[in-house]
Parts: sequence; structure tokens; C-alpha cells
Amino acid sequence: MRMLKYAASGIALCCNVALASPDMAAANSYYMVADHENDYSLAIDDGGPSFNGEFFMSWPDFKQSQAPYELELWDSATRSWQTVYTGKNLHYMSDEKRTSGVYSFRLKCQGYAGCPSSGYIYKKTDVVLEPSFVNLAYNDKKQNVNVYWEEKATEGYIIEQSIDNGNTWEHMIPEGKEVRLYHGKNFTGFISTSPDVVLPKTTINSMRMANARSMGMQAFARMAVSQSTSAKFDPGNFKYRIKNCNMYRCGTYQESNHFYEHLLNPLIEDPTFESGKVQFYPNNADELVVSASRPIDANKSLRASLSNWGYIEWEHKYSTWDKYNPRFGINGMTARGLIRVDHLDPDSSLSIYPVANYYQGRNPNGSIKSHRLEGQQMIISRAPNSVDGRRLTVKTVRDEWEVDASEIIEFDQQLYLNTSEHIIKNVKFYVRLLGSNARFQLDNAQLYENGGLGQYDPSFSIYISNYIGELKTEWTDFAKTGLKDQPNLMHPVTGHCPAPNAGEFHYKVEYTPYGKEQWRTYYCGVGSRFMSQGGSSHTAFSTGRYEFRVNCKGFANCPDDGYVRGYTVILRGVESVLAQPNQAQKQVYLSWPKTLGAYGYIVEQSEDSGSTWRRINPRTVDESMLWQGNHLYTKNKVLIPNYELTNSTRFTYRVKACRYTRCQDGYGYSNEVILVGRDVSGHDGIGAITNFKADKSRILPGEAIKLSWERPKGPHGAFYNEHLRYSIYVTKPGEGEFLKWNGLEDLSVKREGETGIQKLGTQTFRIIACDSFGNCSPSSTTSIEVVGRPPMPLEFSSNKTEVFTNDVVTLNWKMNPSYGLPVSYHLGLNEPSWQPGYFEPLLSQSTATSHQITFDKTGVHRLSLQACNQDGCSETRTLSIVVSSRPPALSIDSHVLNWNSILGATLYKVQKATCSENCSSAEQFAWTDVGNVKVPQFVIPEADKGKFYYRVSACFTSQVDCTKWSNVVEDRVKIKNVIFIHTDLLGSPVAESTLKE
Repeated sequence: MRMLKYAASGIALCCNVALASPDMAAANSYYMVADHENDYSLAIDDGGPSFNGEFFMSWPDFKQSQAPYELELWDSATRSWQTVYTGKNLHYMSDEKRTSGVYSFRLKCQGYAGCPSSGYIYKKTDVVLEPSFVNLAYNDKKQNVNVYWEEKATEGYIIEQSIDNGNTWEHMIPEGKEVRLYHGKNFTGFISTSPDVVLPKTTINSMRMANARSMGMQAFARMAVSQSTSAKFDPGNFKYRIKNCNMYRCGTYQESNHFYEHLLNPLIEDPTFESGKVQFYPNNADELVVSASRPIDANKSLRASLSNWGYIEWEHKYSTWDKYNPRFGINGMTARGLIRVDHLDPDSSLSIYPVANYYQGRNPNGSIKSHRLEGQQMIISRAPNSVDGRRLTVKTVRDEWEVDASEIIEFDQQLYLNTSEHIIKNVKFYVRLLGSNARFQLDNAQLYENGGLGQYDPSFSIYISNYIGELKTEWTDFAKTGLKDQPNLMHPVTGHCPAPNAGEFHYKVEYTPYGKEQWRTYYCGVGSRFMSQGGSSHTAFSTGRYEFRVNCKGFANCPDDGYVRGYTVILRGVESVLAQPNQAQKQVYLSWPKTLGAYGYIVEQSEDSGSTWRRINPRTVDESMLWQGNHLYTKNKVLIPNYELTNSTRFTYRVKACRYTRCQDGYGYSNEVILVGRDVSGHDGIGAITNFKADKSRILPGEAIKLSWERPKGPHGAFYNEHLRYSIYVTKPGEGEFLKWNGLEDLSVKREGETGIQKLGTQTFRIIACDSFGNCSPSSTTSIEVVGRPPMPLEFSSNKTEVFTNDVVTLNWKMNPSYGLPVSYHLGLNEPSWQPGYFEPLLSQSTATSHQITFDKTGVHRLSLQACNQDGCSETRTLSIVVSSRPPALSIDSHVLNWNSILGATLYKVQKATCSENCSSAEQFAWTDVGNVKVPQFVIPEADKGKFYYRVSACFTSQVDCTKWSNVVEDRVKIKNVIFIHTDLLGSPVAESTLKE
């Protein structure tokens, strides 16, 4: 032991004399640091390793207060000793926290008794910080757990897992190169050098099976039999803890939350949209339809066009205003699906995320408070270097990448819920636009109860829109203050926030008008929820779009800039109203931008320049609704008929929007119109249409485009006060001009898919505007170039709606005739047991438009079809064919049912039924189970003979995995007849009779 001490001392003295660095040893070497590094009577005491980054050094009073002490720390960056303390105290407490590692100190003692010959007392001490968080995310598809934690300056990390609620722990060694062997004072073994690992799902049952397998086949077989009767779902029960290791020792553990896996429960009835049901509710959606044009998967997708901060939402209500029936015990929500973004304006982005509204606390009137919690968001925006919008940036909580605008993006966004705290009122699934315009297609969109997150991610929840300027905000308690509604500590005049107390964290929420950097404080304090008042309150927000942010720097999954953000639209009045008179018909056309979240609109008319107003109610031909006693227009366009315009020639209009809770507290006002009933266009007429353009100058065949323009001016650039309609003419390559659209009233129109532009080359568009008297504007033109790969095949189908194994199926397809150029086809097949996304080629570079195929496996077979030319191949059109085993062919003879044997069947289900004379099909029979047999024969019991109809189904791995029912047979009793022949006295037959048995 003494030799070890001297050896350690020798190292320190050597390094000092040679002026070498006392830094840590190389990463792949190990050494032990003694608590006292020399045998001299003078020594520095550090009290052991530091687990919080702070040092406390003490030493004996060998100078007897005659001179100050000077303590130095080796700085590896400058490779020099730095003074950290000078004074007469006999101790030093660090004024800053250090990262994990080994640190060298020295105290000058030259000239004093017991001082080494170097003139210094040396001390090596170490810091081992624990990670501030350990997070987990379970992937039910891959059956693994992503565990990640705060990264520290370290040699590596010990990972331990518990699958029994923390009763026992197992040391986990992740696969991969980021693992090394470690030897320290309190641990020897393998450690991870990465703070982000993926571990396989392990359960108590799977561990028992693995142990049984290691004990031999007999034990494994017994275990397998015992497990075979249990449910297939084997829920995971995970908890992890991480210990940081420096070069000397490993520190203390930081634990994750406990995660208990729940089965994902789908809520959306038809996520594939193949039934044609839209299911999502539109807000500021110019279009929301189920379309067969360029589907993402199978035959149909949901196509949407959003404008002006619009969104689509799907909602599942557990409780309503008149029925309290909340959902308990779910651990999260999961929103999954596929999206293809066809267009995004430069100022726009799309967000995809789940939301839960939950109950907590009560209002002053005793009603239960409802609160909103938003989940992880996928944000899709234009890539910074994409001038034409063909490249997109996709950003999630922990990843960011770029895709082409035609690529299909898979999303999997989750929301963490506490099963014991969150009492769920309703859940929602959003695709939301921030900005002007977006077009996209959605497919395989599903919202599930439950998820795989083990903890909150930083997120900010806020009203999407509000009509009176009030805001209700909430953010996840990522700092774990455990507090909700707490006072706002912000000074009401200066906006200043006080400094938090020692060990206390303050959330600071700021806001700015969207697109500007004019940040102001909204809230600061320890709470994670705050509501500001609207209406006449001084805290009410005015009409506008706002961006909010809350500081989260240093917390897990906080964005790189240190803030998590939320966005809202305040709409205290309709933004603008345009009134256009039709002088020829003496009518007025009103239009205004759609108001986010509006159920409908109230329209009022003034005939005295706004002194008085009267309500204009919808006509029977108008789309309208009755809401709280008000007749609302449900469209943002209204025709005011001439019978409403008889009391004056000068008219002004105002409009307000109403939603499910209230109407706006202000109006949007129109320009004044003058009805004179004659042409008032003047000699200069209508000015040219300006800013006529396509949102893309170059497109692929069939790709969506949007043409837009601005309303032309009148004489001398003034507002042209007359209702206008627009006509657009098209010139295709090598063809003459033709009228494509006539009588348009909007300032945009779009084309896509089968009705989109197919022909390669440059196409020119010409637009004119005309009023009700036939006065027209000069023409304005724009053009686009159609290049590249062909469009998706127009049709892809099979000749059979019901397919059984070994059936011959004919596949047929064709191109849009408007394309008109030769193509070749690639046809691929994905069988049920194959990896998703892999398609084995059936045809390659073929000009055929049909193909015959036979399926020998049951299940869903997916076929892919692409059209190709010299520039590449089209987007893929897919076709799914469900192949079933052919049902047994059933016959009956002498009260015995017989049928053909079905390959792979483990049992046969037999059913019987009775039916009245009104039954027209077997589905109307009252079927009951008779029993299961393992051979293709069933003898009808004596008591049932002649009474029932029968059918059979063959089952495979379970009584659910079965064929369709066979044909139906009837069991009839054969009637025996005895015929008696009656004769006269001479034996001649004179009559006969029958006796039935």
C-alpha cells in the first residue's frame, strides 16, 4: 500500500518538475487516484468526489495566518495553472460548477514544515455528474425502446433496465460500436459512449421464454404450451436508470419515468379513405375531398387545399356539453399517416400533431375546467435553398431532413398523457397551415389512443383562433415544477420579470406579431398555465396573428434556439369586405376572406353611410344555418338581391363571424357602392389584370398548379366599382387556343391529377375580366413548362372483386389520353409475408396494358404500377387484392354433411339455421354453432334430422382466421310411401291409396 502511495506521489512530482500537463490520461487507459497523494504531513482534503460539479477544498493552517494561501487549478485548455483562490481562509468552495472529469489542484507551501521539495501540495479530485434527465420512447412497430439522456463530458454511461417496476435491475449493453470496456473504482464492465441508444423490448414473459430456451428444448416446449393460451399482446413494462462515469469512478443514478405499454386503439373509422368518407372537418379549406387523383396508397386519398392559416381536424368526443363521460387511463395519443405536399407558399408551413383536451379544476360557477395539451409536431416548410418550392424541410422533435415536393412523408407524432392525472374530454388530430396557402394529400391517417412516450416533450398550447382577444395558454411542465395556475410575476407596466429564487425555475412566455421580432413578455412565473382576458380588458389582444414562445433551454428535446413555440390568430372582426355592384342586374356581390373557425356570418346593410344598420337574412337558395336565433350565411360570398336595394342608391355593408361559443365583438366593413343601373365604366374602361401567375413555372405532368391574379383597377388606377367575372384561355403545344374556364368569380383556380396538365411542353394561359355590361379588360398572360417523367397511370384495376387462391386474375391499366406519349410500365408485387415497401418485379419496361397473375397465398397482396419514359418513372399507383382460401364445397347425403379438405385447415366450423319462407339469402338465416370438427364430415344428430339448413367454414390458426362460409344445404327427410291397390271380387284393380310413413 505504501508503495502505491509513493508511486502516486511520484507521478505528481514528476509532472510538476517536468512542467508536464496533469491532464486526464488517454481515453483508453485507466489509473487510480488515491485520496491522499503523498506521505507528507501537509495535505489537501476534498471530502471525496463531487456529484454536483462543486468543489470544497480544505487544508491545515500551516501558515498560522502569517501569509495568504494560494490555491491553483490546472487549466487543460491553456495548459497552465490558474489561481482560483487567494486568502487566509483554510477552505475553498468553487464559484462555478464543473463538468465530469478529473481535476488537479495545488497549494503553495514552500518554506513551511512538511512541504514537499516541489514547494506544492497536490490534490487530484473528480466530478461525476448525473444526467439531468433520462427519456424513453417506445416503438411498437419495431418492438424496441429509444433511451436517451443528457450528454455529459464523460468516459461513458452505465445503462440499467427494470421490467418489474424497479424491484430488480439488469445491466444493459447496447449493440454497436459505441460501447467500451471500463475499469473504475466502483465499476468494471461495458459502458455506452453514446447518450442515445436503442434497446430491444424485454418483458417478463419473453425473459422466461429465453431462460427456458437456454435450459433445453423440453423446458422451452413446456413454456411455449403454457403461453399458447394467453393473449398475443405482451405489454412492456420499462424503467431505465443511467450512471455517468468519469476516468476515476461512476456517479449516482438518474432514473426515467416508468412506462407501461398500452395497446394502441385506433379511432378513425376509415384511415385509408377508400370508403369515400372525408371524416376530417375543414377550417379555411378551399378544398377537402376524397380523390382518386394521384393517391398516395391504394385507390383514394384525402386531398386538401388550405388558405389563410386554415386547418383540417378530426375529433373524437368522449364528453359533450350535456353528457359527462370522460376517458380515463390512457397514456398518450399517437397520430400516424402519410402526407404528400404539393405546394407551399414561401411564407407557409404545415404542422401535424395530436391534441387532448382534459378536465382539471372548476370554474367559479362550479363547472369543470377544460384544458388543452398539444403533442409532438411535424413541421413541413420550404427548404431554405428552394426557390421554386420543389424542396421541403421536414422537422420533428428530434430530427430534421429535406425531401422533394413529390415525395411521400411518413409521420408518427405522439402526445404524452399521465394515466392518473389526465381525464380526457376529447382528442383531436390536426393538419394546420401557418401562412397563406398549402395543398397536400393525406392517406392512412389514424389517431390512436395511447402512445410510446415516457415523459412530456416541451410543447406550447394555445387557442388556434379567438374572436374577443382573450387567450388561454398552457405549456408542458418540462421543468417539473408540479404547478399549474400560478400568479403572473411580470410587472404590469414595465413587463419586467423578477429573478427566480435559488433553486427555482421560472417559465418566461413572450409574444410578437407573426413575422416580426418585437418580443414582449406575456407571463413569467412557476406555473405552466395562464389565461389573459379579452373584450374590454387592457390585456385583450387586437386582431392579428401572433407567435408565442417559452424558454426551455437546457431541457430535453428543446429546439436548438432554446424556445418552444405556439401560434394563434385573433379575429375580432372580419378582415376585409369587398362590395361589387352589378349595374345591369341591380345587385350587389359581397365577398370576404374566410374567418378561421367560423360557423357562419351575420351580414348587415346601411343605406345612410353607416348611421343605421339592418340585418340581411339568407334567402332559401343561400347556404345557411340557424345558430342561437341568428340566421347565418355559411359561405363567405353573398348575393344581395335587387329587392333588398330599393330604398337608396348608396349602400355599405358590414360582416361579423360567429363560432360555436360566440360571435366576433367587431365587424369588417365594405366599400360603399352606388347603384345607378347603367354602364359607369367610363372611357378608359377596365385596367389590365395584374400579377397573373402560376405558383410553379415548371411542373411534372399531372402535378398540381394554382393560377392566381389580382383584381384589375379602373380608370386612372382607381378602384373599379363593378362586379367582375374572369375567363381563362389555354394554348397547348402544337394546338390552337381554347376556353378552359369561364365566369370565374374568385381570384384563383387550380388544376391537378387527371384534370391537370398532362402534355409535355410549354402551355400558355390568357385571362380577361368582364363586367355585367360586357366591358372587358386587356389580356394578361402567363405560361408554364411541363417536363420530365410521365404522370401516374390513370387507372389500375383487376377483373375480379373476390379472389380465391389459385384464381387467375387479369390486371388492367391505362394512361390519361391527354398525355399522348409512349411509355413503358413497371409492375411489382408485394406478398403478405414480405417486408412492406419491397415489390418484386413482374414486368419491367413493358408496353403491355394488362397482365395475368395467380395468387397461391392468402392475405393482402399489393401491386405497384409505374409509367416510365427517358426522364424517369411516375409516382406509384397501387392496387390491393385480398386473397382468401376457397370455402369448402358442401354436400349432403343421408343426413351426413361432406366437403372437400382444405389445405392447412386445423378445424371446421359447422353451423345450422332455420328460416321462414321470406328468407331470400343465407345471411337472413338465424345461424347457430353446431360444433367444430377436424375431419371434412359431419353426421347430423338423430334429433336434428330433416329440420335445418347447414353451412361450413374451414379455420386455420384460430377460429377467427377462417374461410368464408360454404354453400348452404338443406337436410330433408326422405318420405316413404306405401301404395295400396284395391281390387274387385274378380281381382281387377278398381282404386289405389297411399300411406305415408
